[in-house]
Amino acid sequence: YDDWTENDNLANKKNIKDLSTSLQRLREKLTYHESGVRSDVDAKTLAKLKTLGYVSGGVRTPKKSYTKNDDPKTLAPVQNIIHLAKLKHLNGQWSAAAADLENVIKKWPRFMSAYILLSRIYYTEKQFDKAETVLKKGLAASPQDVQLREILGAVYIGAGRFGDAVGVLQKAVREQPENPETRNLLGVSLQQTGEKEEALKHYQKALDLAPDFAYALNNIGSLYMLRFKETQAKKDVQLALGYFEKAIQLDPHMEAAKNGREAALHFLGLHDLD
Repeated sequence: YDDWTENDNLANKKNIKDLSTSLQRLREKLTYHESGVRSDVDAKTLAKLKTLGYVSGGVRTPKKSYTKNDDPKTLAPVQNIIHLAKLKHLNGQWSAAAADLENVIKKWPRFMSAYILLSRIYYTEKQFDKAETVLKKGLAASPQDVQLREILGAVYIGAGRFGDAVGVLQKAVREQPENPETRNLLGVSLQQTGEKEEALKHYQKALDLAPDFAYALNNIGSLYMLRFKETQAKKDVQLALGYFEKAIQLDPHMEAAKNGREAALHFLGLHDLD
């Protein structure tokens, strides 16, 4: 930002053909195929990056025209508002943070990061109806954004609307099948609607994509515990225990996995199973 007014911009005075060619090559290298997977990144690596938070969202259609609202000098102050809203939320001022983000969305309706942060604030505060409204506005502005769809599925799960979550997350999986987090959320929704075998398939696929995904390991353990309650088969509770222990190894602070392990050990120790 040393030359904010661009007085020293030499683009119209110098030959930038070589730079343009290099930029085009870089764009081609980073271009997504129709499947949504980058040509220079294999599916499992891409899934791992998504799990770690380095890659998110779906395939977006490149813009063909740009306006003043796309200028970095216009966008930088908006990014600052979003950053300050995040700090306000962390400091317990969630309503003030939400108001700032609502204003950003009103003025810049295609600023997807504002929708994402605002929906997460509402989710954290259990304002599920407001989170749903925000995410649907975001999807109206950017229908191909898989991350917004994934968060909407999580909101439905939080609200106990598991049937709605299944529909949203199934579409997200079709649009981005290599995303382990979406697979895991779909598994949770299916499990809650009684589709246990289908849920297991998606948990397993999430682990195929991201073998260190502790939440998926814990969810498979929970599924085997449910099966054990129906079958009273020792193998089911043993399988559950194995998955809980793997989840704890990866995330020692995961209370759900700790509780699951205790329950599995209890049944193995106190019940005479076949």
